[in-house]
Order: sequence, then C-alpha cells, then structure tokens
Amino acid sequence: MFQKLWRFIFINALMTNLIIVAFPAQAFDQCSSINILYNQPLDYQDWYERDRFVSEQKVKNNLYSVSGLISEWEKINQGLEDSLAGAYFDEEGRFRIYSTECSGKIHVLGLAQYYREQLLCDLISGLKNSRPYPGFLNGTYPAGFPAMDQTGFTRYRTVYQTALPDLVISLKSSMIVTRDLHGLTVYMLPFHIKGYRAMTYSRQLPGREEAIYVSAFDYKPALSAIMAHELGHCILLQYPRVLLRANPPQKYNQAAYGSAYYQINDEQYAECFRMLLGSEKSKDEMAVSCNNTGLLNDYSLADALVENTRRELARGDQLFYDLERMHITFRGAKGNIRSVLVGCRPEQLHSIVCTGPEIVFNSPLIGDYDEGFAAQGILYHEGKPGETRQLPINVSNGVASLRLFLPEEGVYKLIIGQSHIGTVPINGMAFQIIYVK
Repeated sequence: MFQKLWRFIFINALMTNLIIVAFPAQAFDQCSSINILYNQPLDYQDWYERDRFVSEQKVKNNLYSVSGLISEWEKINQGLEDSLAGAYFDEEGRFRIYSTECSGKIHVLGLAQYYREQLLCDLISGLKNSRPYPGFLNGTYPAGFPAMDQTGFTRYRTVYQTALPDLVISLKSSMIVTRDLHGLTVYMLPFHIKGYRAMTYSRQLPGREEAIYVSAFDYKPALSAIMAHELGHCILLQYPRVLLRANPPQKYNQAAYGSAYYQINDEQYAECFRMLLGSEKSKDEMAVSCNNTGLLNDYSLADALVENTRRELARGDQLFYDLERMHITFRGAKGNIRSVLVGCRPEQLHSIVCTGPEIVFNSPLIGDYDEGFAAQGILYHEGKPGETRQLPINVSNGVASLRLFLPEEGVYKLIIGQSHIGTVPINGMAFQIIYVK
C-alpha cells in the first residue's frame, strides 16, 4: 500500500583515521541469547530453530488455543521490545547502533511474533492453522529485517564484529552538523544481503525513519566509505529538494554546464556525498560503485551539490510525528495496561494483540517548519469494508493523540498520517490491531 524505497551500495575499501571519542555508559546489547518460552537461554539461531519446531508441532497437532497464542505473543512481544531498547544511543547525534547479536534477536523474535499473529488471525476467522513458520533467511515478511528482493539473505561464513567506536566515528566525522544524524538507525546484520554490503531503507516520510542495514562480511577495510555513502542516501531521501529543478543552486552555472546537475541519480549523489561531505577516512579510497569520479572534476557541479545539501539541511525538519516516540497503549493478556513504542519499519513493533476495546495512540510532534500539518487517522475492520471509520486526531501542545474504541473482536488496521483531500491520510503509517476478549 505504501511505497518502500531501497538504496544499495557495494564499496570495497577505505583507509584509517584517528579520532578520539568519549563514550558514556550506554545500554549496548551484545548478548546473543534469548530466554523466552523455553527452560534455558538459547543463542538466537538455536532459539529460532527450537521455536520453529515446537510451534509447527503444535499447529500440526492442533494444540494452539487463542489464550495460549496470546500468552506466547505477549512474552515474545516483551522480549522484542527489550531487544529494540538494546541499541547504543548517541546523546549528541541522537542516532542508534545495534550490534550483530542484538540484531539477530530482533530478527527472530519479530518472525516469531508475526507467526503467532497469523495463527491468531486464522483462529479468529475460523480457519485451520496450517501456515509454515517464517524462514530465517527469507526477508520478505512484514516483520524481521527486510531483504533487497525475493532472493533474501545468505549465511556468511564468519560474522565480523566491528567495534562500536568505529561505527560512531564513521557517522560523526562527516562534514554535516550532528543534528542531521538525528533519528538514524544502524543495524549490523547477522547475515549477508545477497550482492550488497549495505542498504538504506526509507518510506520517505517527513519524519526521520531512515535505517542502514549493514551486511555481515569482512567490511573492516570499507566501513567508513560504506557509512558515508549510505548516509548520503539518507540525506537525499530526507531532503529530496537537493536535486529538484525548482531548487537551483546559486553557484552552478547552468548555462555553461547544461542540465547535468539535474541528471544526477541517487547512487551518484550518495557517492559524491561521500567524497564531498563524508569523513576524511571515507574519502581516502576512490573505490566507487557507479563510476562517478568524473562528476567531481566539475568544480561548479561539486560546489552546487555542497551548497544545495547544506541549504536544505539548514531548513530543518518538516512538522510531523516524532517517529522515535510514538506509543500505542492497550490492555494486555492478563488485563494489564501496556504502552509500547511503535514504529513504521518491518523490524519495529507495529502490531498489537489486545484484550480490551480501548486503544490510545500518542506521539509528540517534531519539526522546525510547518507546511500545513493536520493529523488524521483511519480504521479498517478486516473483512468488513463497510465499517471503515475516519478518525480525527487531536493535536495539542505539540502532541498528537487518538483514543478509539473497537466495536467488536476482530482484526483491524489503523493508519496514522496527515489529512488530505481524499479519505485516506497521506504519509500514512499502518498498525495492525488484533482484538480478542
């Protein structure tokens, strides 16, 4: 329903650079074990295999009940929530970095949670449970980490562990102000993206939700180059006006150079960003993925790229939901009230299972300039198209909030976005709600 934009890179090497960074005490989860559902902690891959076997046996023997599935879902959901809180969070740059081990747990717990949700939907609809367990390397589910395409992921012979300071330095050494890193998330994956060393995911929402997924491979010689290139993709996705014809750079002599500036594609921009605005370490190697060095010989064009990039970054953020602080509050399996941090990427929490009809969504707003923000929601009742409801969202004191009551048990899709001429909100984010009394 919503457009997903993928950006990829293949870069080979980089040199070294010396920067001293002081790290405060942070929660940086590097533990690979999961202690949920079973009697002992298991490495995330072993836990995945165990859960797949046990769950498929329960399905085969018709042993799952609604209450049993809700109980398992809530335990897995809590474990996923804990793992998503296990990132290094940079106080100054407000970006997050997840270790390979923590990323592995996020991936398998997301798949396990998704599987229970599908089984619950089947039981509610009166269908027989016969779904296969999601594949670890598939990458095409609306949970866990997304792959480039249907080819999915591959296991890598050795998952190389990169020191946290290397990653932080790679980001903070770029020639942009630290605030432009706000909201960025970096995952060191436990598997390899087929054919690529990293990719950037974005929905191109006005808020900041870009993530960089880094493949498992021997990337030590090229890490700074990779991060600078992918950061270029993130900047362009967040500020597409950089290359808009309606936003001409003043320093660019268009009469002399024709329309070359507007013919730059996203890969070329990302590589030029690395060479013009990336860290010194990322510029040392000229190993490029798309043969763009000729662009950098045009000094007028290079100046124009830097000028337009800095000018757009200086504009700040458009008013939108703070995608780092969106919460949904609901009644859990034991009647307890839970409030979970939700997001719009596949590996984040974006579905709930509730036992009460009341749902509350709230999010602070973020942004430095307003281009006519008006919050709007819509609720779809799966299987009952006639029960679609428009939901006005209250905005007060910089916070958007919505309180709704579900009319009956069932599966719902809640879309939160901005009001538009039509009935469907623009810049919409979808959340699944499974209501079982």
